[in-house]
Amino acid sequence: MNTKGLILIIIGAMFECAWAFGLKHAQGSFELFLTVFCVVASFGIFMLSFKYVGASIAYVVYTGLGTLFVVMIEMADTLSHGGHIEVLRIVFVVTLMLGVIGVKGAKS
Repeated sequence: MNTKGLILIIIGAMFECAWAFGLKHAQGSFELFLTVFCVVASFGIFMLSFKYVGASIAYVVYTGLGTLFVVMIEMADTLSHGGHIEVLRIVFVVTLMLGVIGVKGAKS
């Protein structure tokens, strides 16, 4: 996998996490505008990665990293409000990430 393509996918996945968080928490016009901006940036940057990485691999890595980032932020939010981390959720996220790493390793 091309390094530049991977960097674009990671940035796109970060914006994906931001708009998912925005959909959950945005309350005012400015926050909704930022959420829409993050949606556009996320998909735009993701599509730019197609110049360097095949679409099927890019999609797997983008959705896997996006999921990882969202779950990490959600766990941090839960912990900050006195909650606890669910072990089963961690198991599933680790399984997902092993699959993403496996796809990346298989195509390298």
